Amino acid sequence: MAYLRAALIALLVFSATPAKADPISIAAFVQGIGAAFGVAAIPLTTAAGAAGLSVGLFLATPIGGLLLAGALAGGAAVIQALNRPQRTPPEASRVNVRIEAAPRWLRAGKLRAGGAVIFAEFDDNGAFWYLVAHADSELVSFSHYMLDELQVELNGSDKVLTKDFCLTTEGGSGSTLSNPTPSELVPYYTIKRTTFSPSDPTPPAISSFTSKFSEWTSAHKLAGVTYSVVKVDPVKQEDRHKIFRWRGPVSVGEPAISIVGYFSRIYDPREVSHDIEDESTWTHSSNAALIWAWFRTHPYGMNKPMSAINWDKVADAADKCDVTITDKNSGTQPRYECGISIPDDMERHIAEKQILATCDGVLLFDSEGKAYIDVGVWQEPSLTFSAQRDIITMSSREAQDGESETDGVVIVYTEPDYGYIKQPCAPWINNDYYEEGRTPNFAEFQILGCHNHNQAVRLAKAIGKRLQPRHKLGPLLGPKALLARRERIVALDYDDTFTGNYEIASPVELDESGKISSTGLVPIDQYRWTLLPGEEGDKPAPLVDTTQTNDLAAPSNLSLSAAPVPGSTGSSVRLEATFDAPPRLDHRYEFEYRKQGETAWRLFIVNMDERLGYTDTVEDGATYEIRYRTVSTAGGASEWVDPYPTVVATADTTAPDPVTGVVATPGSGEVQIDWTAPNSSNYVGARIYRYTSNDFASSTLVRTEYGAPNSADTWTDSGLAPGDYYYWVVSINGSGVEGTEVATGSQTVT
Repeated sequence: MAYLRAALIALLVFSATPAKADPISIAAFVQGIGAAFGVAAIPLTTAAGAAGLSVGLFLATPIGGLLLAGALAGGAAVIQALNRPQRTPPEASRVNVRIEAAPRWLRAGKLRAGGAVIFAEFDDNGAFWYLVAHADSELVSFSHYMLDELQVELNGSDKVLTKDFCLTTEGGSGSTLSNPTPSELVPYYTIKRTTFSPSDPTPPAISSFTSKFSEWTSAHKLAGVTYSVVKVDPVKQEDRHKIFRWRGPVSVGEPAISIVGYFSRIYDPREVSHDIEDESTWTHSSNAALIWAWFRTHPYGMNKPMSAINWDKVADAADKCDVTITDKNSGTQPRYECGISIPDDMERHIAEKQILATCDGVLLFDSEGKAYIDVGVWQEPSLTFSAQRDIITMSSREAQDGESETDGVVIVYTEPDYGYIKQPCAPWINNDYYEEGRTPNFAEFQILGCHNHNQAVRLAKAIGKRLQPRHKLGPLLGPKALLARRERIVALDYDDTFTGNYEIASPVELDESGKISSTGLVPIDQYRWTLLPGEEGDKPAPLVDTTQTNDLAAPSNLSLSAAPVPGSTGSSVRLEATFDAPPRLDHRYEFEYRKQGETAWRLFIVNMDERLGYTDTVEDGATYEIRYRTVSTAGGASEWVDPYPTVVATADTTAPDPVTGVVATPGSGEVQIDWTAPNSSNYVGARIYRYTSNDFASSTLVRTEYGAPNSADTWTDSGLAPGDYYYWVVSINGSGVEGTEVATGSQTVT
C-alpha cells in the first residue's frame, strides 16, 4: 500500500506552476459501474447529459424498469460537478494572469488569491508598478502576501523585508545573508492593498500609485474589487538581475503576487450582532453551511432573496459544521470548513454544488419553499417505510465480489500547509471491495473548497460509501413517500435482508397518477461521516522539484522526543520534534521516521507556526530513526541529516514499583524463581536477568514473564550447567520502562 500511495501522489501533486491532472472521467466511471453489474451504461456525450443523470450506482442501472433521473445535491449531481471540466479551472485562482478577458473571482472564507494584472508600467523615475485585481469580494481580514511562492514580511511602510527581494547595504543580493536584520537590508518592493466596504463599493484609491500616472483617472474606480499595487523601486543596471529575477505575468522579472486572508462578509443567524439587513454588521467565516447561504443569496451567486432561506435550519447546519473533530494525530478542526473561489464563467448551480461538496451537503426545501441544507452528519431516521403499509414493490441489485472497478476514493483538496496548492488526500479504501495484496484503483474527485486533510478523507468515505454500496434498492412507494422529500435518511422494514437505515440517493418522484413514488436507496450507518481507526491515513507530502544545497540552515534548538497521546483505551505514543523558527519565512523543515531495522520512511506532520512536528501513533517501546532537512519554497533542499538520531517510543514513562518476595531455589540443572508483583496499576510483567557473577550491568535478559499487579508469579530457568548463577527480577510497565531490579544473590546449580 505504501508503494501504491506513493505512485498516486506522484501523479497528483502539483508544483508551483499550476497544472491540471486528468481526473477519472465520470463517463468512464459510470461505464465501469454498468459493466460491473452487467447492465448497459448511459453514455455521457454532453454536459447536459451528464447533469441529467442520477446518483452513483443508479447512473447506469434501470431498476424495475425505472430510470431514476435527477439527483440530490449531495449525490451524483455534486459528484459530476466535482470533475466537470471548467473553462477557468478553480486552481487558477491563486496565480496571476495577464490576458485580455481575465476571469473575475467571487471568493469567500480563508484562501489564497492571485488575480489578473490589469496595469503594468514604469513611471518617470524608473520605478516599475503593476496592479493585480484579486477578487470581486471584500477582503475582510488580511493574513499575508506571497511573492513567487514565498511568504513575505512587510514593515510598517508596506515594504517587503524578506531578504530574497532586497539588496544588502553593500549592494549584494539579500538572499546571500543567512539571517539578516532589517538594518542590513535595502527593500525594493512595496505592496499596497485596498478593498471596498458595504457602505462604499469603491475601494479607496492608492494615492502613491495614482499620483504617478495621469492616465489613471478618477473614472478608474474598480468598484467592488479588492486589489494590490506593487511598486519596484528604481535599481542600478548592474543590480537589476538581483531584483528582477522572478517569473511574474508581465515577464520583466517581477514576482507573481497572491494574498492570503478571509474574503466576504457572511451572515450568521446565530450571531445576535448580525443584522440581516445590514451587511456591515456581518463578519468573515469559513463555516461551510454559512458560505452556502451567502452564495445562495449573493447578487453574483444564485441571487435569491434573504427571505428565501430557512435561517433556523441554516443555523442548525452551521452548528453541525462547527463541531470540533479530532484527527488521528490529536489535532483539532471544525467538522466542515470552506474556502471557495468561483470564476465568473462557472455556471452558478455548479458553483453551489462545489460548496455543498465541502460538507457533503444536500439541498432541501421546507413546506414554504424556503431553501436550507442538511450537512453530512449522522441522525436517527424519523420516517419508516414498511412492506405491509408503504412499499408497493421493490427492485434490488447486490454487488458480487470484484464487481467494483474502484476500491476507494481520493479527494483532491487545497492544502494550506503547502502554500494552498491542490493536493490528494490519503486514499480512503472501501474494504467491501478491496482485497489485500491486489493493486487498488481509486476514483478521484476534486473538492478544492476543502482545506483540511481529515475533512477530505471524511468526504472521500462519504462519497465512496454512496457510490460503492454492497447493494442498492429501487422501491415503488405509496403517498407516504412524499414525506421523504425533506429527509436524508429513512428506515426500511421490508424483509430479513432489506431492513435497516438507508440514505435517499435520488429524488422522490411522483408518477403521472400522483399516487406512486419512486426513489433510490443505499445502505447507511452511523459511521458514514466518521473515520474509524486506521481510515484516515497519513497526509501525503508534496513532491517538489528540489535542488540540493548546503546554504539552508539546519533547525536550531532542535529536540526529538516521544510523547504520550491520551486515548479512550489508555495512552498511545507518537514522536515529536520541536525547534526554533527558521531564519526565513520561506523555509520549512521536513522530518521523516522509520522503525529501526525497516527501510521505508514515513512523514512527520510539521506545523511551522507552532514550531512542532509530530507523527502518527507509533509502536510503544520500539526504537525509531529520525532524519530531517531544510526545504525552501523556491525549490532548494539541504541534505538529510546523517547519522540518524534515534528515539525510543515510550507512552508510559513512569516505572512500576519493584517486585517483592523474591526467592530463588536452585536444583539439578535449574533454578526456580518466585516473586510477588507490586501493586502498581501500570505493572504488566517482570524481566529476569542472569549472569555468572554479581554484575547486573553485564547480565543477559533470559525471560520476560507477564502477569497482573499484586499477584504471585514463578518461572524456572532450566537446562543449566553446574555452577554459580546470579539473577535479577525487574518490574516493567506496558512501555517497557523498568523499575528497580531485585537480586537473588548467588545460586549454585548441581
